[in-house]
Amino acid sequence: MLKVTVPQTNMSEIAEFYVVPSHAATLLGRKTSEMLEILKIGIVNNCSTILENAQPVDKKASLRARFTKVFEGLGKLKGYQLKLHQDDSISPVAQPLRRIPFSRRQKVDGWMVCTGQSTTPAAS
Repeated sequence: MLKVTVPQTNMSEIAEFYVVPSHAATLLGRKTSEMLEILKIGIVNNCSTILENAQPVDKKASLRARFTKVFEGLGKLKGYQLKLHQDDSISPVAQPLRRIPFSRRQKVDGWMVCTGQSTTPAAS
């Protein structure tokens, strides 16, 4: 038997420990963990205390402060040249234009009229 004290909770408990001769991870049982208040099972309502003490946090500002080197300069990746692998024996082919989805056609037609362009193909 060994008396265990958890510094964070100032709880102490007498527990039975087994020592094994291999490099195994330490395990603490559920009963002992609950007695030491390391493990709490169930729903705990701490929302009211968290909201009262919470300060508004600007996530963008905190990220910029934490990672200042990332947010400096033009954003160019230095010291790296990308190599695209392509087969030179194959000639490039132009892909046909994609059709405008039906759900967007009215907006596109309205925009084309406003800019003075025609949506119908030119008659030859």
